[in-house]
Amino acid sequence: SDVTVYPVPANEFANVSFSPNAGGDATVELMDMNGSLVGGTTQYVSSGSALIQVNVSELPAGIYFARVSLNGEAIVKKMIVE
Repeated sequence: SDVTVYPVPANEFANVSFSPNAGGDATVELMDMNGSLVGGTTQYVSSGSALIQVNVSELPAGIYFARVSLNGEAIVKKMIVE
């Protein structure tokens, strides 16, 4: 499913929106440009429409990657923190 990360740029929270085909525990991992894990969260989502909010208020401004994993599939999206 397609993943949208907004707002761009994010400053306190980033919203990760997607439409999973099946429910389960979805994990959002935030990585810096070096691939180091700098934050994230896991929450149960239902099939159809999902929104996960990730706190980015402690991250320095820059470009990050959000990896969304659910049921063995992962999608990576670029995101900007201000």
